[in-house]
Amino acid sequence: MRYLLVYKNFMMFVEIVVFLFAFWHFKKITLHYLRAFIIFTGIILILDLVGRFPIPRQIINIIYIIVGLLEFCGLFFVFYLFDMSNKWFSIISSLTLLIFFVIEPLWGAKTIEINFKSMTNSVGCLFLLILTFIYFFKLTKSANFLKFYEEPMFWIASGCLVYYLGTFPYWGLYNVMLNQYFDILVIYTWITTTLAIGANILYFVSFRKAINLMKYE
Repeated sequence: MRYLLVYKNFMMFVEIVVFLFAFWHFKKITLHYLRAFIIFTGIILILDLVGRFPIPRQIINIIYIIVGLLEFCGLFFVFYLFDMSNKWFSIISSLTLLIFFVIEPLWGAKTIEINFKSMTNSVGCLFLLILTFIYFFKLTKSANFLKFYEEPMFWIASGCLVYYLGTFPYWGLYNVMLNQYFDILVIYTWITTTLAIGANILYFVSFRKAINLMKYE
């Protein structure tokens, strides 16, 4: 567990470096969806850092519940800004997520991780993956398909695909693993942490591509 904690701290370090890079070049990044991505990523990062302070466990749980909700709603908004033809799907996704967020406590699963929104996170993953697949499907039919690697959104969507496809079962089974299969949870946490690092590297590439686009305008 000690090594896992060190690895998760390294993941946090990668997230901070990527965010600081994007924040430093914020004025050079003119794409609205990327700016929104940077802003909500910064908010989540700050909340995540606060959650690591020695504060009461109940407050930490509330912080991470808020982080989970912001994470998905923020990404839905980013996909909406990129392609406003997905407006209603993004709105329905956000509303459905909020509904599950409210009603999930009614099931009242008593776990070690109090109030962990396993069902809500699973629903968020599902809708986000659908948005990601829609993006890739439209990309194959667009004029930019042959130069997909120059498109900043390609790297954002790729990061989402890598992380949320890999963590979909993790969030859905988190409470079960926490109570009954803790050794499996630890192993899977190593995997999800690796996926998070990979996703952040892809986000970094997206920011670099956005900055390069400005050079040629």
